[in-house]
Amino acid sequence: MQHRIILPGATTLTRLISEVREKATLRLWNKLALIPSAEQRSQLEMLLGPTDCSRLSLLESLKKGPVTISGPAFNEAIERWKTLNDFGLHAENLSTLPAVRLKNLARYAGMTSVFNIARMSPQKRMAVLVAFVLAWETLALDDALDVLDAMLAVIIRDARKIGQKNGSAR
Repeated sequence: MQHRIILPGATTLTRLISEVREKATLRLWNKLALIPSAEQRSQLEMLLGPTDCSRLSLLESLKKGPVTISGPAFNEAIERWKTLNDFGLHAENLSTLPAVRLKNLARYAGMTSVFNIARMSPQKRMAVLVAFVLAWETLALDDALDVLDAMLAVIIRDARKIGQKNGSAR
């Protein structure tokens, strides 16, 4: 009881925590925005514009995965992955970034509209687009493999049925 310490109040602690979180968020945006080269930045900005054959932006079309199990759906899934992979952003140097924050930023990019992303500050917009491409590249490859797995399961099932028919016909 000889050494008394005066602790800050709840509002002071809340403000302090808020400031620390804000600084951490800004650092994350800075690090993500510095990953792409100038050419990659211009390609990422093009995600927000409409495509030639659709009113949807490229970002909106990349958000949508395959919905059927067929050869064309597999081809579309592979094309989606190739488009994301062609940005050349790879998760090599991301060990210093908090994975959960990166995942949340990518999820936000997947849920929000292109209009909202376009209105962001350049640094935040670039960070959101980089996080989106990094996360969705993995998801697109997973989607393509899921479609391929389902197609192979159907082919194997049909082959077994044919084999059983031919075996019982003898």
